Amino acid sequence: MHLATAEAIRRASQGQALALAVSYSLRYDKNSSQLTPTQNLSLWKSTVIPLLQNLRHIHSNTDIQKMQTSLNFSLARVLHVYGDHTGLLADTGIPPLQLTRYLHLAQLHFRLTITRPETLPALLFKKLNSSLPLPNLHTSTLDYHIRYATYAFKVDLQTDPCPDMTSQTPKNCERAFRNIMRKTISTLWKRQLYNAARTHADQPPGRKFSYIRIAHNDLQRLDLFKPAQFLRIPHNQLPLLRLRTQATIYIPTHLHLSNTHTYTPYAERYCLLCLPLQIPGDETHTLLHCPHFSPLIQPTIDSLMLNL
Repeated sequence: MHLATAEAIRRASQGQALALAVSYSLRYDKNSSQLTPTQNLSLWKSTVIPLLQNLRHIHSNTDIQKMQTSLNFSLARVLHVYGDHTGLLADTGIPPLQLTRYLHLAQLHFRLTITRPETLPALLFKKLNSSLPLPNLHTSTLDYHIRYATYAFKVDLQTDPCPDMTSQTPKNCERAFRNIMRKTISTLWKRQLYNAARTHADQPPGRKFSYIRIAHNDLQRLDLFKPAQFLRIPHNQLPLLRLRTQATIYIPTHLHLSNTHTYTPYAERYCLLCLPLQIPGDETHTLLHCPHFSPLIQPTIDSLMLNL
């Protein structure tokens, strides 16, 4: 599977290069204009995401992580947003590959047991799994991962999850099941985001906590596969995306390196305008409370509020 992973990463890189080339050519075309982040995102999805449709056959977590890293940097390059990858994925509606893999496995289980039970793969799957419990299956087999995904999603193996779709075509039934699973995955994904942002009493807040504090309302949407609400309006998409994903140069907590090019812990990224007071220069302080910076940004905030 390592060769399959390398090939998927190579093809995803080609898709990214194609998206960048199209975006660049449109940017300098006299009859066109620079693409918005939403348009760049749609272009990137059409060239990169289809190359990752065989995740159900990749069982190594290491390989999934390699593909995830490649996907993160690919998305950042196309959107020109080099901030927190967790926030960038959540804002653009791109779920982690591990959860996407579970979705593909659950869809395959639905196909083998509900929509196409008469096919040869379905008959073999039924014969093998009717007699063996999950712990007795080898962890490298596709059957194990299919059943593990249904266990993780708490899918009832004995009932049809789409009873109202029995008269529809198998394709429509599978599409309805996919939409049901997307809501389940959105709930799991949301839980992962909040768990990653949680800190102990003796720990300072970090980038994940900062993102959750900004994007809390957006994360309440039922389907996280859809981009955040601010990416559906035509104004100020890129500045807002960079602010939410901590990719700006004017907020101290977004800067990893000090003037001496050494790494600075998040809690020690103080507001330079408020020194010698040691106040972390996060988004709330810089935009709302800093006596030196907040008056300068207030007109921009008022303009944003009018467009929202």
